[in-house]
Amino acid sequence: MQTAAQLYEEGQKLLFGGDREGAFSKFSLAAAMGSEEAKLMLGSVYGFDTSVFGAPKAASGSAQSGAKQQQGSIPSSQQRPVPPAASHSPATSGSRSGVSAGAVYSQSRSEHIDYDRDEFEIKGTTLVKYKGDGGDVEIPYGVVMIGDKAFWGADGVTSVVIPSSVTSIGEDAFSDCFELTSITMNNGIKSIGGGAFNCCSDLASVVIPNSVTSIGDSAFFGTDLRSVTIPNSVTSFGTNMFGECVSLEVVRIPAKFKGIDLDLSYDSIEVIYY
Repeated sequence: MQTAAQLYEEGQKLLFGGDREGAFSKFSLAAAMGSEEAKLMLGSVYGFDTSVFGAPKAASGSAQSGAKQQQGSIPSSQQRPVPPAASHSPATSGSRSGVSAGAVYSQSRSEHIDYDRDEFEIKGTTLVKYKGDGGDVEIPYGVVMIGDKAFWGADGVTSVVIPSSVTSIGEDAFSDCFELTSITMNNGIKSIGGGAFNCCSDLASVVIPNSVTSIGDSAFFGTDLRSVTIPNSVTSFGTNMFGECVSLEVVRIPAKFKGIDLDLSYDSIEVIYY
């Protein structure tokens, strides 16, 4: 039997692959098994009221209030919960639990995100384009992916806070944001795309979360970083990651990468393995 963590991971893969219905099913099963991460995804991505799962129940050999179940099993009422927005859809051929096929996913995810449409363009779970006037920017909670070139060349953006709902930063997402000085990345981000912060010439410091597993080519090329730490969670990274970082003095990197060419632009950069 799959664990809640395995179901949650499968749900993420399906969601990123565009299979929202398959992902919903996996998240629902994981949430019913007690996964708080799955509950978060159901609430933020699908707008589903996760209170139906209730508090985790201790294993018991007797029935309680008619809710007796085998350990590890899922109540039939929770096997495929239906978001409230779709609960009144008429039943059609091939529907489950009286809900027409696809009705659960008929609404755009963006309808469940509280954001200024003059500042952001959001499609599904992806922030497609930043359209604001710059300054301090906080990406709306519920966004899962920051799309390719979403902030590319955004004049006047000085700081960006990325919420924990984001798991992926696309290629060149913040490329050529010349006035960007601060980026806050919360745990949850899995991948940082190639050129994500390319030529952010005023970006002097960054903390890469322990959740990140991959960093693309030239991700921090031409930034003003002074020191940076690659977390142990990273399993792969691209070439020229810190190319032309003229101010870079120290790179801390897990010992598992010792012997791998970091493709650093300057010999003066100190590499510390930990």
